[in-house]
Amino acid sequence: MHGVKRRVKSSQEVETERKNAELEKIQKFRSLQAAFMQKRAAQALDQEVLDITASLLDMNPEFYTLWNYRRQVFQHWHAVRGSVAAVQSDYEHELRYLEQLLMLAPKSYWLWLHRKWVTSRMQCNWQHELRLCAKALSLDERNFHCWDYRRFAAEKAKCTLQEEFAFTTKKIEDNFSNYSAWHQRSALLPQLHKSQPDELLKALQTELELVWNAFYTDPADSSTWFYHRWLVDQACQLLVSAASSANQDAAAVGLKQRALVEAELKKCQDLMELEPESTWPRATCMFLMMRLLALPGDSSLASEYKSTVCKNLAVLKQVDPFRTKHYEYLEDSLA
Repeated sequence: MHGVKRRVKSSQEVETERKNAELEKIQKFRSLQAAFMQKRAAQALDQEVLDITASLLDMNPEFYTLWNYRRQVFQHWHAVRGSVAAVQSDYEHELRYLEQLLMLAPKSYWLWLHRKWVTSRMQCNWQHELRLCAKALSLDERNFHCWDYRRFAAEKAKCTLQEEFAFTTKKIEDNFSNYSAWHQRSALLPQLHKSQPDELLKALQTELELVWNAFYTDPADSSTWFYHRWLVDQACQLLVSAASSANQDAAAVGLKQRALVEAELKKCQDLMELEPESTWPRATCMFLMMRLLALPGDSSLASEYKSTVCKNLAVLKQVDPFRTKHYEYLEDSLA
């Protein structure tokens, strides 16, 4: 009512109410768990046990024993009924239930695993599954459980490699810091240019241009730096394979590899001048110099590279103490 002063609860009262609500939830969970264990001991495979497991999973979707038991129930029902329509109906209902939970717990491994199990046993609308994945990835672009399920759904939907590559491009354009999208590209590129080494090398060079855009956007993001290392490794390996097919000598191959790595090193050094406090440009300069030291050919800069690598390792141990042992290992390998 107007003019009546409302009483504000004290922090102690609020905390007491929170604890009571939490205790009530725990008691309910334990009661349902006991009911489930009784059903399980009796090997009950009916609707009631499905309802009990659903109530428990609403509170804890990571309770994987419940997902296993739900699968047993469905398998029993379908063995007894034998009706394709009934099987389809049961699984459609299960997918709707899973979809509700996935919006609450999109990074639950067991939810995605159970969905994969269900969709593998029914007439599934795979385009809907791809839309669901897109929705889940809009909530968390780095949800690797969802990415894994999406690869499965894309294969079932017969998506082309080009479509999948375009999808990763869109996700990276939305956010460069996406380990899963970069990883998916690393899996797709060799497939897109299978038996076409020249085209693959061009694609790798295009990817190198893309990651440099990301570096200048956010030089502290590690996902693009890891992908950059993979690109350099793949390009160098591809040059060796191509030279072997063309019967080129090792010196010529070494020169091509050296030119590629030195070009990346120069760009990395330029970025390090702009971002002297950033760890990843310095670490990548060190990685590229060590790669140059391992290549055949001109060794005139070897001592300079070794000296620079040692200086970078000393700095990295100071600014990145969590990886000190790794840097010490690299120092030992240089010696």
